[in-house]
Amino acid sequence: MGCFSVSPKIDNYIYIVLPYFNFCKYDNRKRLFIEFIERIKHVNGIRLVVSEGKLSTDNFDLPEQIPGVYKHFQFVYNNVLWLKENLINLATRKLPDTWKYMAWIDADITFVNDHWVDDAIKAFRKYDVIYLWETCVNLGKNGDACDKPDKSFGYMSINSKQPYHPKAKYGFWHPGYAVACTRKAFDKMCGLIDFAILGSGDRHMALALIGKVEWSAPGNIHEGYLVRLKAFQERCSGLQLGYIQGTIVHHWHGDKADRKYVERWDILTKGKYNPQNDLRKNNLGLIELTVDGKRLEPPIQDYFKGRNEDGKAIVI
Repeated sequence: MGCFSVSPKIDNYIYIVLPYFNFCKYDNRKRLFIEFIERIKHVNGIRLVVSEGKLSTDNFDLPEQIPGVYKHFQFVYNNVLWLKENLINLATRKLPDTWKYMAWIDADITFVNDHWVDDAIKAFRKYDVIYLWETCVNLGKNGDACDKPDKSFGYMSINSKQPYHPKAKYGFWHPGYAVACTRKAFDKMCGLIDFAILGSGDRHMALALIGKVEWSAPGNIHEGYLVRLKAFQERCSGLQLGYIQGTIVHHWHGDKADRKYVERWDILTKGKYNPQNDLRKNNLGLIELTVDGKRLEPPIQDYFKGRNEDGKAIVI
């Protein structure tokens, strides 16, 4: 049994859920989001769903009515946290009862493959969760290609000559950017992992799908965190992971070094973050820190300020 009811009627749209939160009011984040919608809104076979979160002390960053958007949901939070997966879960629960396919896509990419929707529908005949890309070209601040191209986790899970290992010296299994799933898969997973309050939810999910979720977090993370990861992995059992061919372009929004993908874990490990005690959901399903969990908010705020997505210092 899954967590959600399934309607006997279905439609064949891919519902594209676009999460948006911008505590630091980064210009690049908002610009790339609007530009992405402009690029994609006329693609056949999709419905765009925006899921926007803000602090109770802020105004919403996006216009309420966005041309080309099927639904725009707005949610008010009490804490500065990584909201991506929680926003996706909240929006997905508000989709029409007839939905069959959905995707969550970072709005800082461009699809080079014009047939990605048709390719995805075909891939769903075989796979439950698919990466909507094979190769990613990363752009620098001036629009030039930089770094080695990334390969999607879905592609590598099928085509890598060696099994995944966190310390192996071979192609990078990128866990994010653009992923889609069937309703069956979303139901079986009970939604995406939304207790990863500094990100890494996509990495957790990807490794859970291949049975290696314990490698998605540092060894000194709180046992309560691992318990939830392993429970998610159990729910993923039997789901088939795949990908579609095609390249995406990832647009610059700050230097990757400022994301602190490794260092940000120190906030959670040193702070002994335990999602079972430090995080809760209110009656609307929005995540928020408990009284004990609020000890983590100052360093989390500092992390978001330090991302420097516009390449300059900001204040929140």
